[in-house]
Amino acid sequence: AAYGYAGPTNGKLFTSIDTGTSWSDRSAAAGTRGWSVVAVSGDGSLMIAADGWSSGYLYSSNDDGVTWTPITSAGTGSWRSLAISVHGAVIVAGQNGGALKISCDSGITWNVQVLPGSFGFWDAAAIARTSQRIVVGDSAGDLWVGERCCSSCSSPGSILLKAQPVGTPGTPPTGYFYIYVDPLDNILYAKGSSGTITPLALP
Repeated sequence: AAYGYAGPTNGKLFTSIDTGTSWSDRSAAAGTRGWSVVAVSGDGSLMIAADGWSSGYLYSSNDDGVTWTPITSAGTGSWRSLAISVHGAVIVAGQNGGALKISCDSGITWNVQVLPGSFGFWDAAAIARTSQRIVVGDSAGDLWVGERCCSSCSSPGSILLKAQPVGTPGTPPTGYFYIYVDPLDNILYAKGSSGTITPLALP
């Protein structure tokens, strides 16, 4: 089945399981909050919505949005970006001027990333479908790429490395990042008001 989502800046949360033909109001279960971003796993088993405009929690649903549970283990924050792996095991969540967090166990535990030189406004995140590598972008114009989570790593999920500056590092935000990783693990990103799509191979 195809899964979709919609969340306004401040209000109700809606979900769709027919690629947007029809929508269900989930505010009775999810509440009316400052929804800032929503993500869905590739297999549709996990939805996560962020109460980012209210500096609240992440909320998860395993039943197409019928019920929602706060992910208290991630803490609260001004959430700006979300990405979920195909089967929902890996979650990336970025804050506005705050932390970048990664979970390798479906949100049970979280690893706070420390990326020297980052601007800290995590505009977008994606997880490669094939390699499961993690890609994030900040408002300064940098893309960051990391290896996939692994159970044998000493600190799973904490190995993000700066891959390629797309703008001038450390400058004020110039627009939002939008990131998608295609099935061949090529990064497609758009930055700024022009919305120009630019391809970049994973290093």
